[in-house]
Amino acid sequence: MKKWFLFCTLWSFAAVGQQKITVKMPLANPNQYVHLAHYYGSKQLSKVDSVKVGSDGLLRFQSPEGGWKGGLYMVLLSPSKFYDLVVSGKEDDIYMEFDTTDYVNSVKFKGSKENEVMFNYRKFLTQKMKVGESLQRQLGTETNPSKVSTLQRQLDALGKEVNGEIKRVIDANPDLFASKLLRANIEPEIPTVIPTLPNGKKDSTYAYRVYKAQFFDGLDFSDERMIRTPFLESKLERYFSNLVYQKTDSLKKETTKVLEMSKKNKDIYRYTLWYITNKYETTDVVGLDGVIIHLYENFYLKDADWLEQSTLDRFRERLNIMKPLETGKVLPELVLKDAEGKIYQLSQQKAKYTIVNFYSPTCGHCKDAAPALVKFQDENKSKGIVVWNVATDHERDLEEMKKFIKEYDTSRLINVYDPDKKYDFFTKYDVYSTPTVYILDEKKRIIGRRIPIEEVLNFIAHYEKNGL
Repeated sequence: MKKWFLFCTLWSFAAVGQQKITVKMPLANPNQYVHLAHYYGSKQLSKVDSVKVGSDGLLRFQSPEGGWKGGLYMVLLSPSKFYDLVVSGKEDDIYMEFDTTDYVNSVKFKGSKENEVMFNYRKFLTQKMKVGESLQRQLGTETNPSKVSTLQRQLDALGKEVNGEIKRVIDANPDLFASKLLRANIEPEIPTVIPTLPNGKKDSTYAYRVYKAQFFDGLDFSDERMIRTPFLESKLERYFSNLVYQKTDSLKKETTKVLEMSKKNKDIYRYTLWYITNKYETTDVVGLDGVIIHLYENFYLKDADWLEQSTLDRFRERLNIMKPLETGKVLPELVLKDAEGKIYQLSQQKAKYTIVNFYSPTCGHCKDAAPALVKFQDENKSKGIVVWNVATDHERDLEEMKKFIKEYDTSRLINVYDPDKKYDFFTKYDVYSTPTVYILDEKKRIIGRRIPIEEVLNFIAHYEKNGL
Protein backbone atom coordinates (compact mmCIF):
# COMPACT_ATOMS: atom_id res chain seq x y z
CA MET A 1 0.00 0.00 0.00
CA LYS A 2 2.82 2.40 0.85
CA LYS A 3 4.63 1.63 -2.39
CA TRP A 4 1.56 2.61 -4.35
CA PHE A 5 1.56 6.12 -2.93
CA LEU A 6 5.29 6.49 -3.52
CA PHE A 7 4.84 5.66 -7.18
CA CYS A 8 1.86 7.96 -7.45
CA THR A 9 3.93 10.88 -6.18
CA LEU A 10 6.67 10.20 -8.71
CA TRP A 11 5.48 12.95 -11.02
CA SER A 12 3.51 15.12 -8.62
CA PHE A 13 5.83 18.05 -9.36
CA ALA A 14 5.12 17.76 -13.09
CA ALA A 15 5.72 19.13 -14.46
CA VAL A 16 27.00 20.13 -30.07
CA GLY A 17 26.08 23.57 -31.43
CA GLN A 18 22.86 25.43 -30.85
CA GLN A 19 19.81 23.22 -30.57
CA LYS A 20 16.11 24.05 -30.70
CA ILE A 21 13.03 23.09 -28.78
CA THR A 22 9.95 23.97 -30.81
CA VAL A 23 6.62 24.07 -29.00
CA LYS A 24 3.07 24.22 -30.28
CA MET A 25 0.58 25.00 -27.54
CA PRO A 26 -2.52 27.16 -27.05
CA LEU A 27 -1.81 30.56 -25.46
CA ALA A 28 -4.44 32.91 -24.07
CA ASN A 29 -2.12 35.83 -24.71
CA PRO A 30 0.08 35.33 -27.80
CA ASN A 31 2.09 38.43 -26.91
CA GLN A 32 3.30 37.08 -23.60
CA TYR A 33 6.83 35.79 -23.12
CA VAL A 34 7.09 32.07 -22.47
CA HIS A 35 10.19 30.83 -20.69
CA LEU A 36 12.25 27.68 -20.91
CA ALA A 37 13.90 26.71 -17.64
CA HIS A 38 15.42 23.71 -15.96
CA TYR A 39 15.54 22.59 -12.36
CA TYR A 40 18.61 23.29 -10.28
CA GLY A 41 18.04 21.12 -7.26
CA SER A 42 14.44 20.67 -6.17
CA LYS A 43 13.59 24.26 -5.27
CA GLN A 44 15.39 26.45 -7.79
CA LEU A 45 14.81 27.08 -11.48
CA SER A 46 17.37 28.32 -13.96
CA LYS A 47 15.95 30.17 -16.96
CA VAL A 48 17.68 29.46 -20.29
CA ASP A 49 15.52 31.24 -22.90
CA SER A 50 12.43 33.42 -23.29
CA VAL A 51 10.43 33.83 -26.51
CA LYS A 52 7.10 35.00 -27.89
CA VAL A 53 4.98 32.92 -30.23
CA GLY A 54 5.97 33.33 -33.89
CA SER A 55 3.69 34.21 -36.80
CA ASP A 56 3.31 30.48 -37.49
CA GLY A 57 2.00 29.91 -33.97
CA LEU A 58 5.14 28.19 -32.69
CA LEU A 59 7.50 28.89 -29.80
CA ARG A 60 11.14 28.39 -30.76
CA PHE A 61 13.62 28.09 -27.90
CA GLN A 62 17.31 28.05 -28.70
CA SER A 63 20.04 26.54 -26.60
CA PRO A 64 23.21 28.40 -25.61
CA GLU A 65 26.27 27.71 -27.74
CA GLY A 66 27.32 24.14 -27.10
CA GLY A 67 23.77 22.84 -26.80
CA TRP A 68 21.44 21.98 -23.97
CA LYS A 69 22.73 20.74 -20.67
CA GLY A 70 20.78 17.63 -19.83
CA GLY A 71 18.16 17.76 -17.12
CA LEU A 72 14.45 18.10 -16.44
CA TYR A 73 13.23 21.20 -18.30
CA MET A 74 9.91 22.99 -18.39
CA VAL A 75 7.98 25.33 -20.63
CA LEU A 76 7.08 27.96 -18.08
CA LEU A 77 4.09 30.32 -18.22
CA SER A 78 4.21 31.20 -14.51
CA PRO A 79 5.73 29.70 -11.35
CA SER A 80 2.60 27.56 -10.93
CA LYS A 81 1.88 26.79 -14.58
CA PHE A 82 4.50 24.78 -16.45
CA TYR A 83 4.91 21.76 -18.71
CA ASP A 84 7.93 19.56 -18.17
CA LEU A 85 10.06 17.50 -20.52
CA VAL A 86 13.26 15.51 -20.43
CA VAL A 87 16.36 16.85 -22.17
CA SER A 88 19.28 14.45 -22.36
CA GLY A 89 21.61 17.00 -23.95
CA LYS A 90 22.19 14.72 -26.94
CA GLU A 91 19.15 15.67 -29.04
CA ASP A 92 19.49 17.71 -32.21
CA ASP A 93 16.07 19.38 -32.11
CA ILE A 94 12.91 18.57 -30.17
CA TYR A 95 9.38 19.31 -31.33
CA MET A 96 6.50 19.05 -28.87
CA GLU A 97 2.80 19.74 -29.27
CA PHE A 98 0.16 19.57 -26.56
CA ASP A 99 -3.14 20.77 -25.17
CA THR A 100 -2.72 22.58 -21.85
CA THR A 101 -5.98 21.10 -20.49
CA ASP A 102 -4.52 17.57 -20.44
CA TYR A 103 -0.78 17.84 -20.88
CA VAL A 104 0.35 14.30 -20.12
CA ASN A 105 -2.22 12.55 -22.28
CA SER A 106 -2.13 15.04 -25.17
CA VAL A 107 1.59 15.76 -25.58
CA LYS A 108 3.35 14.44 -28.67
CA PHE A 109 7.07 14.61 -29.40
CA LYS A 110 9.28 14.40 -32.46
CA GLY A 111 13.02 13.98 -32.25
CA SER A 112 13.02 12.82 -28.65
CA LYS A 113 12.85 9.15 -27.79
CA GLU A 114 13.55 10.24 -24.20
CA ASN A 115 10.18 11.91 -23.93
CA GLU A 116 8.30 9.30 -25.95
CA VAL A 117 9.41 6.68 -23.44
CA MET A 118 8.85 8.91 -20.44
CA PHE A 119 5.38 10.07 -21.38
CA ASN A 120 4.20 6.62 -22.43
CA TYR A 121 5.06 5.57 -18.89
CA ARG A 122 3.37 8.63 -17.41
CA LYS A 123 0.19 7.95 -19.38
CA PHE A 124 0.22 4.41 -18.02
CA LEU A 125 0.78 5.77 -14.50
CA THR A 126 -2.07 8.28 -14.86
CA GLN A 127 -4.49 5.47 -15.70
CA LYS A 128 -3.33 3.35 -12.77
CA MET A 129 -3.56 6.28 -10.40
CA LYS A 130 -7.25 6.63 -11.20
CA VAL A 131 -7.77 2.97 -10.39
CA GLY A 132 -5.77 3.35 -7.19
CA GLU A 133 -7.73 6.42 -6.09
CA SER A 134 -10.98 4.53 -6.61
CA LEU A 135 -9.75 1.64 -4.50
CA GLN A 136 -8.61 4.04 -1.79
CA ARG A 137 -12.03 5.70 -1.67
CA GLN A 138 -13.68 2.31 -1.29
CA LEU A 139 -11.26 1.36 1.48
CA GLY A 140 -12.12 4.58 3.29
CA THR A 141 -15.79 3.65 3.58
CA GLU A 142 -15.79 -0.16 3.58
CA THR A 143 -16.43 -1.84 6.93
CA ASN A 144 -16.77 -5.47 5.87
CA PRO A 145 -13.46 -7.15 6.81
CA SER A 146 -13.61 -9.56 3.89
CA LYS A 147 -14.17 -6.77 1.36
CA VAL A 148 -11.46 -4.64 3.00
CA SER A 149 -9.03 -7.53 2.59
CA THR A 150 -10.02 -7.91 -1.08
CA LEU A 151 -9.58 -4.20 -1.76
CA GLN A 152 -6.20 -4.22 -0.05
CA ARG A 153 -5.05 -7.16 -2.19
CA GLN A 154 -6.19 -5.31 -5.32
CA LEU A 155 -4.30 -2.22 -4.23
CA ASP A 156 -1.16 -4.25 -3.51
CA ALA A 157 -1.44 -5.94 -6.91
CA LEU A 158 -1.79 -2.53 -8.55
CA GLY A 159 1.38 -1.36 -6.85
CA LYS A 160 3.23 -4.45 -8.11
CA GLU A 161 1.93 -3.79 -11.61
CA VAL A 162 3.23 -0.22 -11.54
CA ASN A 163 6.52 -1.42 -10.11
CA GLY A 164 6.81 -4.03 -12.84
CA GLU A 165 6.07 -1.53 -15.60
CA ILE A 166 8.68 0.96 -14.45
CA LYS A 167 11.29 -1.79 -14.34
CA ARG A 168 10.22 -3.04 -17.79
CA VAL A 169 10.63 0.47 -19.25
CA ILE A 170 14.08 0.83 -17.72
CA ASP A 171 15.22 -2.61 -18.92
CA ALA A 172 13.99 -1.88 -22.44
CA ASN A 173 15.77 1.49 -22.59
CA PRO A 174 18.93 1.14 -20.47
CA ASP A 175 20.85 3.96 -22.19
CA LEU A 176 18.22 6.68 -21.92
CA PHE A 177 18.47 9.55 -19.44
CA ALA A 178 14.71 9.10 -18.92
CA SER A 179 15.44 5.63 -17.56
CA LYS A 180 17.90 7.12 -15.07
CA LEU A 181 15.20 9.51 -13.87
CA LEU A 182 12.73 6.66 -13.44
CA ARG A 183 15.33 4.50 -11.70
CA ALA A 184 16.18 7.32 -9.28
CA ASN A 185 12.57 7.25 -8.08
CA ILE A 186 12.22 3.55 -7.45
CA GLU A 187 11.79 2.94 -3.75
CA PRO A 188 13.87 0.16 -2.17
CA GLU A 189 11.99 -3.07 -1.56
CA ILE A 190 10.87 -3.26 2.05
CA PRO A 191 11.49 -6.80 3.33
CA THR A 192 8.41 -8.67 4.46
CA VAL A 193 10.29 -11.46 6.22
CA ILE A 194 11.83 -10.15 9.44
CA PRO A 195 14.60 -12.22 11.07
CA THR A 196 14.46 -13.27 14.69
CA LEU A 197 17.09 -12.14 17.19
CA PRO A 198 18.91 -14.56 19.53
CA ASN A 199 16.50 -13.51 22.30
CA GLY A 200 13.55 -14.78 20.26
CA LYS A 201 12.17 -11.35 19.37
CA LYS A 202 11.77 -9.99 15.86
CA ASP A 203 14.49 -7.57 14.75
CA SER A 204 12.46 -4.37 14.86
CA THR A 205 15.07 -2.30 13.00
CA TYR A 206 15.76 -4.79 10.20
CA ALA A 207 13.38 -3.30 7.61
CA TYR A 208 14.69 0.20 8.35
CA ARG A 209 18.31 -0.88 7.96
CA VAL A 210 17.66 -2.65 4.66
CA TYR A 211 15.68 0.29 3.30
CA LYS A 212 18.36 2.77 4.37
CA ALA A 213 21.21 0.66 2.93
CA GLN A 214 19.48 0.54 -0.47
CA PHE A 215 18.13 4.09 -0.50
CA PHE A 216 20.60 5.50 -3.06
CA ASP A 217 20.86 2.38 -5.23
CA GLY A 218 18.82 3.88 -8.06
CA LEU A 219 20.57 7.26 -8.15
CA ASP A 220 23.44 7.63 -10.61
CA PHE A 221 25.99 9.78 -8.80
CA SER A 222 28.22 9.74 -11.86
CA ASP A 223 25.78 11.71 -14.04
CA GLU A 224 25.98 15.48 -13.47
CA ARG A 225 22.64 15.95 -15.26
CA MET A 226 20.95 14.83 -12.04
CA ILE A 227 21.79 18.26 -10.59
CA ARG A 228 19.32 19.77 -13.07
CA THR A 229 16.47 17.62 -11.78
CA PRO A 230 14.67 17.66 -8.42
CA PHE A 231 15.75 14.11 -7.64
CA LEU A 232 19.30 14.46 -6.33
CA GLU A 233 18.40 17.11 -3.77
CA SER A 234 15.11 15.49 -2.78
CA LYS A 235 16.85 12.15 -2.18
CA LEU A 236 19.52 13.86 -0.08
CA GLU A 237 16.88 15.73 1.90
CA ARG A 238 14.82 12.63 2.60
CA TYR A 239 17.88 10.64 3.60
CA PHE A 240 19.34 13.15 6.04
CA SER A 241 16.00 14.32 7.44
CA ASN A 242 14.21 10.98 7.76
CA LEU A 243 16.75 8.16 7.86
CA VAL A 244 19.75 9.52 9.76
CA TYR A 245 19.90 10.05 13.52
CA GLN A 246 20.54 13.74 14.12
CA LYS A 247 23.61 13.34 16.30
CA THR A 248 27.10 14.50 15.39
CA ASP A 249 28.75 11.06 15.39
CA SER A 250 26.03 9.56 13.18
CA LEU A 251 26.10 12.51 10.82
CA LYS A 252 29.86 12.44 10.45
CA LYS A 253 29.61 8.81 9.37
CA GLU A 254 26.66 9.36 7.04
CA THR A 255 27.97 12.53 5.41
CA THR A 256 31.25 10.76 4.71
CA LYS A 257 29.41 7.82 3.16
CA VAL A 258 27.28 9.98 0.86
CA LEU A 259 30.09 12.35 -0.12
CA GLU A 260 32.34 9.44 -1.04
CA MET A 261 29.56 8.09 -3.29
CA SER A 262 29.15 11.52 -4.88
CA LYS A 263 32.82 11.69 -5.88
CA LYS A 264 31.99 9.68 -8.99
CA ASN A 265 31.41 13.06 -10.62
CA LYS A 266 33.08 16.31 -9.59
CA ASP A 267 29.98 18.47 -10.16
CA ILE A 268 27.77 16.05 -8.23
CA TYR A 269 30.31 16.00 -5.40
CA ARG A 270 30.48 19.78 -5.34
CA TYR A 271 26.69 20.07 -5.27
CA THR A 272 26.30 17.39 -2.59
CA LEU A 273 28.94 19.01 -0.39
CA TRP A 274 27.24 22.38 -0.77
CA TYR A 275 23.83 20.90 0.04
CA ILE A 276 24.95 19.08 3.20
CA THR A 277 26.93 22.10 4.41
CA ASN A 278 23.98 24.42 3.88
CA LYS A 279 21.63 22.02 5.65
CA TYR A 280 23.73 21.77 8.81
CA GLU A 281 24.93 25.37 8.90
CA THR A 282 21.29 26.47 9.05
CA THR A 283 19.85 23.65 11.16
CA ASP A 284 17.66 24.34 14.18
CA VAL A 285 19.15 21.31 15.95
CA VAL A 286 21.56 22.47 18.65
CA GLY A 287 24.99 20.87 18.95
CA LEU A 288 25.69 19.86 15.35
CA ASP A 289 28.59 22.25 14.82
CA GLY A 290 30.84 19.18 14.82
CA VAL A 291 29.31 18.22 11.46
CA ILE A 292 30.49 21.47 9.88
CA ILE A 293 33.92 21.07 11.45
CA HIS A 294 34.06 17.57 9.94
CA LEU A 295 33.10 18.88 6.49
CA TYR A 296 35.61 21.72 6.60
CA GLU A 297 38.46 19.54 7.81
CA ASN A 298 37.92 16.40 5.73
CA PHE A 299 36.35 17.67 2.54
CA TYR A 300 36.75 21.39 1.85
CA LEU A 301 40.38 21.48 2.91
CA LYS A 302 41.23 18.16 1.23
CA ASP A 303 39.03 17.70 -1.83
CA ALA A 304 37.56 21.06 -2.88
CA ASP A 305 40.08 21.83 -5.62
CA TRP A 306 37.61 24.14 -7.38
CA LEU A 307 38.05 26.71 -4.61
CA GLU A 308 40.61 29.49 -4.82
CA GLN A 309 43.41 29.54 -2.27
CA SER A 310 41.99 32.66 -0.60
CA THR A 311 38.69 30.85 -0.03
CA LEU A 312 40.45 27.80 1.34
CA ASP A 313 42.40 30.06 3.68
CA ARG A 314 39.12 31.45 5.00
CA PHE A 315 37.84 27.90 5.57
CA ARG A 316 41.02 27.12 7.47
CA GLU A 317 40.71 30.27 9.60
CA ARG A 318 37.09 29.43 10.36
CA LEU A 319 38.02 25.85 11.27
CA ASN A 320 40.71 27.08 13.66
CA ILE A 321 38.08 29.15 15.47
CA MET A 322 35.37 26.49 15.54
CA LYS A 323 37.32 23.40 16.46
CA PRO A 324 38.28 24.34 20.06
CA LEU A 325 34.65 25.43 20.61
CA GLU A 326 32.94 22.29 19.37
CA THR A 327 29.93 21.19 21.40
CA GLY A 328 31.09 18.76 24.10
CA LYS A 329 34.49 20.40 24.58
CA VAL A 330 35.45 22.49 27.61
CA LEU A 331 35.17 26.19 26.89
CA PRO A 332 38.70 27.65 26.77
CA GLU A 333 39.67 29.14 30.11
CA LEU A 334 38.59 32.65 31.06
CA VAL A 335 40.41 34.57 33.78
CA LEU A 336 38.79 38.00 34.07
CA LYS A 337 38.25 40.82 36.56
CA ASP A 338 35.20 42.60 37.89
CA ALA A 339 34.87 46.37 38.27
CA GLU A 340 36.72 46.27 41.62
CA GLY A 341 39.62 44.24 40.23
CA LYS A 342 38.61 40.91 41.78
CA ILE A 343 39.80 37.97 39.69
CA TYR A 344 37.32 35.33 38.45
CA GLN A 345 38.46 32.04 36.86
CA LEU A 346 35.85 30.13 34.87
CA SER A 347 37.25 26.67 35.60
CA GLN A 348 36.90 27.37 39.33
CA GLN A 349 33.25 28.46 39.11
CA LYS A 350 31.04 26.12 41.13
CA ALA A 351 27.73 25.70 39.32
CA LYS A 352 25.59 22.96 37.80
CA TYR A 353 25.26 25.14 34.71
CA THR A 354 27.14 28.29 33.82
CA ILE A 355 25.71 30.76 31.31
CA VAL A 356 28.47 32.83 29.72
CA ASN A 357 26.98 35.90 28.07
CA PHE A 358 29.44 37.84 25.91
CA TYR A 359 28.14 41.38 25.47
CA SER A 360 29.14 44.93 24.67
CA PRO A 361 28.07 47.68 27.10
CA THR A 362 27.12 49.91 24.14
CA CYS A 363 25.33 47.22 22.09
CA GLY A 364 21.63 47.90 21.55
CA HIS A 365 20.71 44.20 21.41
CA CYS A 366 22.65 43.61 24.62
CA LYS A 367 20.72 46.37 26.35
CA ASP A 368 17.44 44.87 25.13
CA ALA A 369 18.45 41.43 26.43
CA ALA A 370 19.72 42.62 29.83
CA PRO A 371 16.39 42.62 31.73
CA ALA A 372 15.66 39.01 30.68
CA LEU A 373 19.17 38.00 31.69
CA VAL A 374 18.78 39.51 35.17
CA LYS A 375 15.35 37.94 35.58
CA PHE A 376 16.76 34.57 34.52
CA GLN A 377 19.53 34.78 37.13
CA ASP A 378 17.13 35.82 39.90
CA GLU A 379 14.74 32.96 39.15
CA ASN A 380 17.31 30.22 38.67
CA LYS A 381 20.21 30.87 41.01
CA SER A 382 18.76 28.39 43.50
CA LYS A 383 18.91 25.72 40.77
CA GLY A 384 22.67 25.97 40.60
CA ILE A 385 22.75 28.19 37.51
CA VAL A 386 25.24 31.07 37.44
CA VAL A 387 25.51 33.82 34.81
CA TRP A 388 28.82 35.29 33.74
CA ASN A 389 28.26 38.63 32.01
CA VAL A 390 31.46 39.18 30.01
CA ALA A 391 32.07 42.63 28.52
CA THR A 392 34.05 42.14 25.30
CA ASP A 393 35.11 45.70 24.38
CA HIS A 394 38.77 46.24 25.13
CA GLU A 395 38.58 49.78 23.84
CA ARG A 396 35.72 50.77 26.15
CA ASP A 397 36.78 52.13 29.49
CA LEU A 398 35.69 50.71 32.81
CA GLU A 399 33.08 53.44 33.21
CA GLU A 400 31.04 52.05 30.29
CA MET A 401 30.71 48.69 32.04
CA LYS A 402 29.86 50.33 35.38
CA LYS A 403 27.20 52.42 33.65
CA PHE A 404 25.67 49.29 32.09
CA ILE A 405 25.67 47.43 35.43
CA LYS A 406 23.94 50.31 37.17
CA GLU A 407 21.42 51.11 34.44
CA TYR A 408 20.32 47.49 33.91
CA ASP A 409 20.78 46.34 37.48
CA THR A 410 23.07 43.46 36.58
CA SER A 411 25.00 43.58 39.85
CA ARG A 412 23.68 40.16 40.85
CA LEU A 413 25.43 38.63 37.84
CA ILE A 414 29.15 38.00 37.67
CA ASN A 415 30.10 41.09 35.68
CA VAL A 416 33.64 40.76 34.35
CA TYR A 417 35.87 42.15 31.62
CA ASP A 418 39.42 41.87 30.29
CA PRO A 419 41.34 44.98 31.32
CA ASP A 420 44.66 43.30 30.55
CA LYS A 421 43.61 42.55 26.94
CA LYS A 422 44.60 38.90 27.15
CA TYR A 423 41.77 37.62 24.95
CA ASP A 424 40.67 38.10 21.38
CA PHE A 425 37.03 37.24 21.94
CA PHE A 426 36.28 37.07 18.22
CA THR A 427 38.86 34.45 17.29
CA LYS A 428 39.02 32.54 20.57
CA TYR A 429 35.33 32.46 21.49
CA ASP A 430 33.68 33.08 18.10
CA VAL A 431 31.97 36.24 19.31
CA TYR A 432 31.20 37.71 15.89
CA SER A 433 28.10 39.43 17.26
CA THR A 434 26.78 40.35 20.67
CA PRO A 435 25.19 39.09 22.75
CA THR A 436 26.62 35.58 22.29
CA VAL A 437 25.53 32.99 24.86
CA TYR A 438 27.30 29.75 25.80
CA ILE A 439 25.67 27.17 28.07
CA LEU A 440 28.18 25.07 30.02
CA ASP A 441 27.65 21.99 32.16
CA GLU A 442 29.22 21.38 35.56
CA LYS A 443 32.57 20.52 33.98
CA LYS A 444 32.42 23.67 31.81
CA ARG A 445 31.77 21.66 28.66
CA ILE A 446 29.82 23.44 25.95
CA ILE A 447 26.31 22.02 25.65
CA GLY A 448 24.66 24.89 23.76
CA ARG A 449 25.28 28.28 22.26
CA ARG A 450 23.52 31.28 20.75
CA ILE A 451 20.24 30.31 22.41
CA PRO A 452 17.95 33.21 23.44
CA ILE A 453 18.00 33.57 27.20
CA GLU A 454 14.23 32.98 27.27
CA GLU A 455 14.85 29.49 25.82
CA VAL A 456 17.74 28.46 28.04
CA LEU A 457 15.60 26.70 30.67
CA ASN A 458 13.73 24.73 28.01
CA PHE A 459 17.03 23.78 26.46
CA ILE A 460 18.45 22.58 29.78
CA ALA A 461 15.26 20.58 30.47
CA HIS A 462 15.55 18.94 27.05
CA TYR A 463 19.23 18.30 27.64
CA GLU A 464 18.55 16.57 30.96
CA LYS A 465 15.54 14.62 29.72
CA ASN A 466 17.44 13.14 26.80
CA GLY A 467 20.58 12.42 28.77
CA LEU A 468 22.69 14.46 26.38
